[in-house]
Amino acid sequence: ARGEVISIVCPGAPGIGKTWNIMNVLDSIEAKYERITGTCTGIELFKAAYKHRAPGQILLLDDVDRIFQEEDAMNVLKALTDSTKRRVVSWRTDAIKDEEGVESTFEFKGSIIFLSNRNFQKEVDEKANRFAVHMEAIMSRSLYLDLLVHDRRALSIWIHHVCTAGKMFVLEGVKEEVGKEILAWVDENKMVLRDYSLRTIHKLCALTKTNLGRFDWKMAAKDTFCR
Repeated sequence: ARGEVISIVCPGAPGIGKTWNIMNVLDSIEAKYERITGTCTGIELFKAAYKHRAPGQILLLDDVDRIFQEEDAMNVLKALTDSTKRRVVSWRTDAIKDEEGVESTFEFKGSIIFLSNRNFQKEVDEKANRFAVHMEAIMSRSLYLDLLVHDRRALSIWIHHVCTAGKMFVLEGVKEEVGKEILAWVDENKMVLRDYSLRTIHKLCALTKTNLGRFDWKMAAKDTFCR
């Protein structure tokens, strides 16, 4: 947030708390940031960067992988994360609306955090798709903080850690013995779960607190969460 680090790439499996943790830290220090999620075109990325160009301001790009599919967006992102002393960014192919107060060329002094569910290193190593070269370019410009949570074994370790050391069940208002039952059920069914993440734990906690009448929560979970 002080602007010492230009950009960070943080990949990891979906639903492990990347966004929650980072936004929690940014909010706690009252950082000036904008979260962009879902999709983002090149010109919209350029405008957002202009509005957050000052030192200490941050763009949080949260799972906006469409950027890798658009050449203009990638060129803007590479300019924003360049390692040169002055990061000057330009947009000259389309007119920038004057009423928005966005200049066609500016110096970006802010920082970028890029969150993604994709395993950048694996895709670059395997040259898995035509976007691998763009991923490699962003990795070379950024601190690459791989959470190493990409498979179900790693997910299991992380979920157990968050639920116990992170006191997730306390935050969810679930009794300790019920929490142990939830973890045991998840371990037993993790290979057939459609989604295996902290979101699954959150939904299971809600299910245990629901009055299911003659249905046990484990029966309901088997019907709704498993393949």
